[in-house]
Amino acid sequence: MQMMLQKIVNASEQGMLKPEGFFDSLRSPAAQFGRDAARGTTKQATRLADLGLLGEYLDDLPYRSSIMDLTQEAWASWGPERQIELIRSLQRKVKQYGRYNDDWESWVNLAQTADGAGDSVYPVPLDDMP
Repeated sequence: MQMMLQKIVNASEQGMLKPEGFFDSLRSPAAQFGRDAARGTTKQATRLADLGLLGEYLDDLPYRSSIMDLTQEAWASWGPERQIELIRSLQRKVKQYGRYNDDWESWVNLAQTADGAGDSVYPVPLDDMP
């Protein structure tokens, strides 16, 4: 999730200079890292949720993301202050996810297997979700 959110941060920073290219800069990572490579490349993908970048982390949760409904039009209509506010919020979350990743003692092994490989999760507070 940290890597996907960093890609959104990078695209949004570039999108401040060229707001109309914000979504286009996210289509390549969506195709490369999303569950469905074709999902993010279609022009029907008009919201961040449509690109599929964070869907594998958020789709099955009883949680409503604050950024998943962001559209190209909304981004372009925001002034620089609001865009910067979103970027800074996402940057804080990226740093927090790095701290979670490093906090190996707090990871929970759901399968309770000896090695826990691939079965461990971190209890991320809802306030820290993107």
